[in-house]
Amino acid sequence: MSVFNKSFYALVAASLAFGIVGCGGGGNGSQPPTLNSTVPLRGGVVTQTAPSPVAITAGATETTIPVTVSQSSSPVNIIVPAGVAVNAGQSLAIIPAGTQFIQGMEGGARGGPGTLTINGVPVIGSRILNGLLTVGIGLPAGNYDVALTGPWRITGSTGIGLNVNTFEFIFESNGHVTSLPTHLGGNIPANGSDNWQNSITTEFNATYGTGTAKLLITHENGTLNKTVGLASGVATFKQNSNSAAAQIPRTGVNLVQFSH
Repeated sequence: MSVFNKSFYALVAASLAFGIVGCGGGGNGSQPPTLNSTVPLRGGVVTQTAPSPVAITAGATETTIPVTVSQSSSPVNIIVPAGVAVNAGQSLAIIPAGTQFIQGMEGGARGGPGTLTINGVPVIGSRILNGLLTVGIGLPAGNYDVALTGPWRITGSTGIGLNVNTFEFIFESNGHVTSLPTHLGGNIPANGSDNWQNSITTEFNATYGTGTAKLLITHENGTLNKTVGLASGVATFKQNSNSAAAQIPRTGVNLVQFSH
C-alpha cells in the first residue's frame, strides 16, 4: 500500500474531506455560526468491481464502456478516465454512480462548477450533481488524484455550515478496491469557528487497512496538516492545539485533502 503526499489538496477534498469556498459568512442565508460551532461530517466510497470488456488505449480523452458489476446482472455504462490504459478482461475498481463522497454537500454542478478531475484531467461525461456522482468511474490498478471542484457547502441540521472550495482524494486502486475511505464520520468546525477540538474518523477496506493516512486543510489563516497511523483499518484525525491555523475563516476553507 502506498501513501501519496502532495504539496499545495489539502484535502481534499477531502479526503477525504470537507470543502467549499465561495460563500461568505454563514452563507446561503443561514444564521452566522457561534464560536465553536460544528457541522457533522459523513461520507465514504464503497467500490464495485467488473472486468473491462474491451482494451482501452491511454489516450487524451476518456472512454465510456458497458460493464456488468458483481452486484448486478444488468450492464451499466462507466467512464475510464483519460490517460488510463486497460487490457480486455482486466479488473476495474468502480466508483458507482450515485456515490456521495460527502453527505450534505451542496453546490457544485447544481450551482455552477461541480467538475470531477482525475489525474489533472477534467471528466466530461460525469459530474458531481447535488453531491452525487452522475456516472460511475472505472479504475484499473494504479495511483489516482481525484479533485471535486465546488464551491461546496456542508450544512448541518441547524443551517450552520462549512464552505469548501475543493475536495481532493489521493489514493491507490488495485483493480478491485481502492484506498479511498469507505466511511467518514465525525464533526468539523463551521465557518468562523475558533475551535478545532473535533475529530474525524476514516475507515478503509481491509486491503488498505495499514500504513498512514493524511488530512490536509488550507485556508486564509493557515494550514492544518495531520498524518496518522491506521489501527485495524481506522484512522482518527484530531487537532489539539488552538493555533492560528485552527481558526476557520468565516468564508470557509480552500482545500480539504485526504491521501492514503
